[in-house]
Amino acid sequence: MKLKSVVLVALVAAMVVLPALAALALTEDTVPFDWHTVSAQQVDGSWKVVDGDHWILDFGTNSTNAKKAVAVIKRYHLDSHGFVGRPEAPMEYYLAGGKCPVGAMTGEDAIAISPDKIEAKQIQGSWKVVDGNNWLLDFGANGEANANTAVEIIHKYGFTHQCFVGRPFKLGHGMMYWRKDTNRPPTVVRPPVRLKEDIIPFDPMKCEAKNVNKSWKVVYGNVWLLDFGKNKAAAHKAVSIIQFYKMDAQCFVGRPNPGMTYYKVGAASPEGAMDGEDAIDFDPARIEAKQVNGTWKVVQGDMWMLDFGAAGEANAQKAVTVIQHYGFTKQCFFARGNSNWMYFRK
Repeated sequence: MKLKSVVLVALVAAMVVLPALAALALTEDTVPFDWHTVSAQQVDGSWKVVDGDHWILDFGTNSTNAKKAVAVIKRYHLDSHGFVGRPEAPMEYYLAGGKCPVGAMTGEDAIAISPDKIEAKQIQGSWKVVDGNNWLLDFGANGEANANTAVEIIHKYGFTHQCFVGRPFKLGHGMMYWRKDTNRPPTVVRPPVRLKEDIIPFDPMKCEAKNVNKSWKVVYGNVWLLDFGKNKAAAHKAVSIIQFYKMDAQCFVGRPNPGMTYYKVGAASPEGAMDGEDAIDFDPARIEAKQVNGTWKVVQGDMWMLDFGAAGEANAQKAVTVIQHYGFTKQCFFARGNSNWMYFRK
C-alpha cells in the first residue's frame, strides 16, 4: 500500500508540474511568407520587399538595399519573419523552414557573437542583450521580459552572427537577421589580457584651461594634457568634456608620436554622450590591425580609424587590444581639423 501511495503522489505531482512547464515554453511572434515569390517593388514612392500584397520590409528611397534584402532572403531561403517586443520590436529575426539560416554571403554586414556569452543585462536603467562588453539589442527600461526572450531565441537557434542590410537599423527601415556559420572554429578560452599601459593619471576636477607661453592648454597642476594654441574656447570646452565624463587618466599607444590617445574613468571606459559630440560609431568585434598601402592601420572594413606608420604593426595590434579590452564603441573628435584631440567611449 505504501508503494502504491508513493506512485500515486508522484503521478499527481507530475500532472501539476507538466502544465506549468508547458506554460514556460518559448512563444514566438512570427509571420510566414514564401521566399520564392518575394521581390523589391516601389509602392507609393517607397521601395519595399513584398510577397504578393503583403510587404515585409520598407527601405524608403533606397532601391539598392531593398534588392539586396531580396537577395538575402533568397540566398538563405528565409520563409518566416520573427519579432521580439512589437510594436517597436528591437529584435527581428528570420527562419528557414523553422531553423536558423546557415552560411554566409559575400559583402555581408555581419557581427560575430558568442552565443554562450549572450545575456540580458540592465545597463544605466535600460534592459539590453549583451555579448560581454558589447550590447546587441536595447529593450528599454521596461524590457526585461523581452530581453530574456531574445536571449532564449538566440540560444534556441544557435545564432552566431547578427547581420544587417541598411544601418543604422530601425524597425521598418532596414533589415536585421541572424544566422550561424557551420565553419565556425571551436571557442578557444584564452587567459585574461594584461595590458601594459602608458598612463598619466590626473584629477578631472583640478584640470583647467590656462594660457602657458601664449598657448591655451588643458593643465593639471604643472602637467599639461592638451594644447589648443590660440583657441581659448576650445581649451575650456575640452575641460568641460573631461569633467563631464570624469576622465582621470590620459593614455597613449606608441609614444613619442602616439597613433592613439585614449582616456579612462578609473579602470573603465567613459560612458554616455554629450550634446553635439562629433562621434563615429564602430563595432569593437570587427576592428583589426591591417597593413594598408605600406602603413599599419586600425580598421573596420573599409573605414580606417588609426594610423601607426610603416613600422607600427605592434602598436596597431596593441590599439586593437585596448579598444576591445575597454569595449569602446565610439571614436570621438574635438575641433576636428583644428585640433588633434581624440577620445574613445562607449
